[in-house]
Amino acid sequence: MSLPCHKHKGEEIDMEHVEMVQPSALGVVGRTLVFSLLALGFTFMLL
Repeated sequence: MSLPCHKHKGEEIDMEHVEMVQPSALGVVGRTLVFSLLALGFTFMLL
């Protein structure tokens, strides 16, 4: 029973780590997408 418990704890730590890292990664990706879309929009408007 010690192995499943240890595995469960490991999964909980992994999930917490992912939740802590995910928002910053999503924010960076979102900003990059927004800037790229704005750049494309300005280039199309200039053309």
